[in-house]
Amino acid sequence: MFSSIVVAIDGSPHAIRALAVGAELAARENATLGIIYVVDSNISGLPKGLFELSRAEHIIDPSPNLFVNLEGTQAEVFKAAGEASRESQRLITQLAEHIIKDAERNAKIDGAERITTAIRNGNPVEEIIIFAEQQNADVIVTGRRGLGTLKGLVMGSTSMKVTQAADCTCITVK
Repeated sequence: MFSSIVVAIDGSPHAIRALAVGAELAARENATLGIIYVVDSNISGLPKGLFELSRAEHIIDPSPNLFVNLEGTQAEVFKAAGEASRESQRLITQLAEHIIKDAERNAKIDGAERITTAIRNGNPVEEIIIFAEQQNADVIVTGRRGLGTLKGLVMGSTSMKVTQAADCTCITVK
């Protein structure tokens, strides 16, 4: 029935359950499993709670710590802000790599054999749809609620938007 399945993950409990459903489905159908993690281009850094959890679980290495002397010249402040932004991106990339490797390992445990992974930067809905098209996906599996922002509660979740935009079957997992 399905030859290609895509699962979008973000490290949330719902995404972890979505991965299990997608991997079990891929194993049963002998389908390829594509796993995608999208770094949301609208978020400039890790949310504080996720940063603290990632650091406590030793997922990311938060060093080096940056110190900004606000008494410096305007040029120094801009330089320090740029360094902080690059450091934030480094931490986000570390977290994404950890999440995708963990997802691949868990998918193999759940029986999926043919797995492709991707980390993309951009709008999560657009990148998930593009990845699914590239994979010729028959189905996209997402978690009902992810690690999205409060704005997502008001404007609609990524899973809802993917379901509306995708040309293939979508499964939303609680």
